[in-house]
Amino acid sequence: DSTIVEAYLLLGYYEPSPVQALIYSQTALDKSMITQNYVQQAEAHEMIAANHRLIGNKSEGFQASFRALAIFDSFGLRDKQSALLLQLGTQYTADENYPEGVRYLKGSLNLVRELGDENRETYALINLGETYRLMGQLDSAQYYNELVLNSEAAKTDEVIRAYTEGNNGMVLNALGELKEANPLLKSAISVLTNLGDLYSASIYQADLGELYIKQGRRSQGLRLIKESLEIALDQGLKEQIRDFSKMLSEYYA
Repeated sequence: DSTIVEAYLLLGYYEPSPVQALIYSQTALDKSMITQNYVQQAEAHEMIAANHRLIGNKSEGFQASFRALAIFDSFGLRDKQSALLLQLGTQYTADENYPEGVRYLKGSLNLVRELGDENRETYALINLGETYRLMGQLDSAQYYNELVLNSEAAKTDEVIRAYTEGNNGMVLNALGELKEANPLLKSAISVLTNLGDLYSASIYQADLGELYIKQGRRSQGLRLIKESLEIALDQGLKEQIRDFSKMLSEYYA
C-alpha cells in the first residue's frame, strides 16, 4: 500500500549510497505502480533521477525527471511542477546546455508567478541571470539580476542580495562598467566571507582582481587573484583552481 511505498521513499532519501538509494527508489516505483498512486510514482521518479545523477548517469537522470514532470503536469500539481522545472533548468545550466537551462527556468518562472510563490520566483530569477551571463547575453543577465536586486527578497535577505550583487558585478565588469561593478563585487565578497562561503567569495574576488587590472592596478589585481587561488587550493575547489591558475598564467604570459 501507500505506506510501504512511503517507507521505501524514506529509505532512499536517507541512504548515503546512491547505488543502494537507487534500489530503494526503484522498489518504491514498482510498488506505486501496483497501487496506482501516481503522485508517489512521480516522487519515486524524482528520487531515481537524483540518484542516477549522483552515480553519473546524466541521461537516465533526465529521463526519470521528465517522467515525474509529465505526471505533475497531467494532474495539475503546479507547485511540484514548478519546483522540478527549476531543478531541471539549473541542471542544464550546470551541464552548460544554456538554451535548455533558460527554457526550463522560464517555464518555472511563469508557473511560480501564477502561484504567487515569491521565494521560488526569486531563485528562478537568480538562476536566469547567471545562465544568461554564462551564455554571454549580458544585457539579459543584467535585466534579471536587477529584478532580484529591486525585489523585497533582496531587501530582507542578505545572502540573496550578496549573491545577486556579486553576479551583477561580474556582468557589469564584463560590460566594461568598472565603476559600477566595483562596489557590488566588494559588498558580495565582504558578506559571503563573513558567512563562511569562501567558494563564492573567491570567485567574486578573482573577478574584482581582473577589474583592478583593467583599471591599471595590476599588482593589486594579481594579488587578489592569487589570494583566490590560495582559497581554492585550501578548500580543494578543483574547478576554481583550474580557472584562477589560467587567469594568472594569462597575465604572466
